[in-house]
Amino acid sequence: MDVIDMCAYHYFEIQYGPSACILKIPYEKAILINHKNMKTETERTYYMKQRLMIEKNMRKMFIKKGGEPVLKNAFYFTVGRNDFIGELYNHWDFIKIPIRNLDPKTISFTYHDSFQAYKRKDDHFTKRKVYTIYEIDSIMNICGWNFPKKKIPYYLEMQLWDDAVFIKYVTNKHTTEI
Repeated sequence: MDVIDMCAYHYFEIQYGPSACILKIPYEKAILINHKNMKTETERTYYMKQRLMIEKNMRKMFIKKGGEPVLKNAFYFTVGRNDFIGELYNHWDFIKIPIRNLDPKTISFTYHDSFQAYKRKDDHFTKRKVYTIYEIDSIMNICGWNFPKKKIPYYLEMQLWDDAVFIKYVTNKHTTEI
């Protein structure tokens, strides 16, 4: 199974819409939002600081590998449908985009959720790594698609660093499904 032949899914809270991203709003406002079941401001503050640091590092790694991110903050997708992510929201929907419709220079991948991949406590070779479309199939051939059963299920995450195609799909809604 080649990643380029798959679809990427962007899950979102309906009330905020698909373009909303916790990293795209001012920090002072972001830590007040009950995001992904984080109840306290302390939890949200920790998450935001970590998330911003991780994304900055991922962007740098992607550029070193020849990526050409347009955005400072990526849009996050799962490769393949994963409703567990949607269920983190109260009322959710998703946008589905065929990966082959994306510019390879604007997409990166992490083995598992990027936050979890970066914060791994083991020494797995995918820890703190970002992959290009040209690398990810070989990683998946090694790791396989049968992800370990964990509290937060593993999945392949894709980061989209350009909003041009994303906006087209959101505007046209020609691949939005419920």
